[in-house]
Amino acid sequence: MRYTEEELLRPTKQWIKVSQGVFHLPCSAQAKILYMILTGFYRSNKTGVHPSRSYLAKSLNIKSKKMVTKYLKELADMGLLEWEQKKLNGASHYYFDLDNKCRIRRKKKAKGGEKNPMGGAKRDSYKDITLLNIINLEERKKNGS
Repeated sequence: MRYTEEELLRPTKQWIKVSQGVFHLPCSAQAKILYMILTGFYRSNKTGVHPSRSYLAKSLNIKSKKMVTKYLKELADMGLLEWEQKKLNGASHYYFDLDNKCRIRRKKKAKGGEKNPMGGAKRDSYKDITLLNIINLEERKKNGS
């Protein structure tokens, strides 16, 4: 799809508003653009964020869905989002809120995600502990403690 210069400078259709902090994220440019695309869905779609990987690949102008997965993993490693596939061969559901991110991480660990390299019991990662502390702080603020 081709756009005129006027359409690019003064958009009249859907546009995405993002924080300038996105440009300072320590990840690839494609991962940043993918994050912007997904936050566009997050703000405009009340039923959730669940575009297909082929749609995301087209939006990023790449041919491989595996590359989309690579960029999604970059964002997940930074703690910005998590996703799960609810149906076989169905679109993934992407989550930005802390409650769902922690839920998905626990679910992945239960399936055998992160293992303790020294053997023994599995341990929470630093990222999970940080997320849980943030959730606990928010709950305390709500309760007035």
